[in-house]
Amino acid sequence: MKKIHKSNLHNEKLKYEVPLRNIFTQKRISSIFKGVKKARLTNKDIAQGIYLRYKANTYECLQNRGFPSPATRTLQIWTSKINL
Repeated sequence: MKKIHKSNLHNEKLKYEVPLRNIFTQKRISSIFKGVKKARLTNKDIAQGIYLRYKANTYECLQNRGFPSPATRTLQIWTSKINL
């Protein structure tokens, strides 16, 4: 089996981390790489989830690919509290 050098592993991580910064907060990105299933959500995480949820089913696509995100029901609860 091929041994992975530590610097190569860091470069591989950065290769994926940089594009994820446009979608997720740093805390969520860390959760992705650590394999954390449930993490404490910030208001920014919720706001990004709401944005993705209502943007052409992007949200479901990311969820199906295993990206950690608030559950659809959590977003529904949060949006029900918004007074427009």
